Amino acid sequence: MTDFRAQRSPTTEGNGNAAGRWRQAWDAYSRAVNHVAGPALRPMVDPVALVIAGRIVEDLVGFWLLWHLEGGFEGLQKLGMSPFLDFLIEENGSVSQGEKGVGTALMPALANSF
Repeated sequence: MTDFRAQRSPTTEGNGNAAGRWRQAWDAYSRAVNHVAGPALRPMVDPVALVIAGRIVEDLVGFWLLWHLEGGFEGLQKLGMSPFLDFLIEENGSVSQGEKGVGTALMPALANSF
């Protein structure tokens, strides 16, 4: 007797029909929402997004510049930067998640680029 449980059988899910239909539904939903809400929210969202993005870029560029000018972690500590950086950046420059998995989204990009 053949064990059909171990053999794959052709199904509509095996052909990716559900995923395709979900993607079509999501695309239709996002087009409708963007068509209605996009023009109404853009005047409010764009200025705020530019201010936030500008501050993040300033912080990243400033950190990168100080890191290189002062010679890395030890130089930043001499300038008075928090020793908490030791918790995030290991000796080889890779990012540590620490004991409790604490980290930030920006530190991996910074630490691994040096």
